[in-house]
Amino acid sequence: MKFGLNVLISWNQDTIQFLLELIKEAENSGWDGFFLWDHLAFPWPSEVAEPWTVLSAAATFTKNIKMGTIVTPLARHRPQSIARQLTTLDHITEGRVILGAGLGNPYDFEPYGEKSKNKVLAKKLDESLNIISQLWTGTPVTYQGKYYKINGISYQPTPIQKPKIPIWIGGVSIGALKRATRWDGWCPVGPSESAGQRGTSLEEIKESVKKIEEIRGNLKNYDIVYTVDFPTGNFDQNKFIIKCESVGVTWILDHLYGLRMTAKEALDKVKQGPPQI
Repeated sequence: MKFGLNVLISWNQDTIQFLLELIKEAENSGWDGFFLWDHLAFPWPSEVAEPWTVLSAAATFTKNIKMGTIVTPLARHRPQSIARQLTTLDHITEGRVILGAGLGNPYDFEPYGEKSKNKVLAKKLDESLNIISQLWTGTPVTYQGKYYKINGISYQPTPIQKPKIPIWIGGVSIGALKRATRWDGWCPVGPSESAGQRGTSLEEIKESVKKIEEIRGNLKNYDIVYTVDFPTGNFDQNKFIIKCESVGVTWILDHLYGLRMTAKEALDKVKQGPPQI
């Protein structure tokens, strides 16, 4: 089991410097991964950091911790740009980048006059993933989709990670599960009591993992990434972790966001380090 942090990109203080401080402490305290939300804005006024820029800065003073987004709404981006951007970051980190990808939320699109219908976002997401993964091979890519086209372009360098940078898919719909079987991991959101979200239970995770395994044939080199308000207080931590392992979870990401804790509490939690089992 690996343990990471799933971190809001908006805090009531100097957000950008605070995120850099968090990831520095996460590296020093032995966390396996540090993942940022990816939104341009929120429905309420707040400071918001751009996640990939923050992670690029963090890459210069970290050596071991994996880093990425949970999740990037790829329909908001040009796939050719994301492919180049992540390859660059993969080289800066010497192979520690992970791409979390999903549909996003309406406020990722509607404030900018863009449509947010899930069918359109899903199609753009699938086309983007196909283009990105092909560009990462370094061979000439010709692609003709409904939304994106590539005409004989090849990219160098290729990512350090082989055969490519891992891609984790967010979402719990039937479409998301099917999409997840084609890539390197599935990232469902568990209970988030502070935000009033029931989330996906471990029982539901178990059933979905069975479906993913049936379609893929096996779960070798595949990650099940459970993001959750990690229970605290009078709670059997080891029992929870063992139960997660029993249903196929390979990563547990603990939520850090303002509805759950203050910035100081978030920093203190990071400094405590991951669960010890």
